[in-house]
Amino acid sequence: MEKELLFVYNANSGMMNAINDYFHKVISPKTYECNLCTLTYDMLGMKSEWKKAIEKTRIKTTFLHKDELAERYSLSFELPVVLLKKGDKIVVLISAEQINKTKNLNNLIEAINRKIKTDL
Repeated sequence: MEKELLFVYNANSGMMNAINDYFHKVISPKTYECNLCTLTYDMLGMKSEWKKAIEKTRIKTTFLHKDELAERYSLSFELPVVLLKKGDKIVVLISAEQINKTKNLNNLIEAINRKIKTDL
């Protein structure tokens, strides 16, 4: 059975949304609503250590925005969230609560790696 990691950001897709999100993170980072974005991206784009960690999982990975999750899967979760798709079944791997409590990227990577070992 093919497995896939779905990383769902608490932000909408599109260039204007990306620009608004960028400035929100610069001007008022404490009120920005997507800790997954904050942990995995800096002002220049995806953090290299995050990209390397994702590649090391050797699991198909998809990054979605909240509007894309609803559009593709007709699902709704508290966001941001990391989901695991096994065939037709989608389960929460790392909850919004866990992501929002995470203070740094290394902790997020460790949590994902732990869950992958136990849930796959």
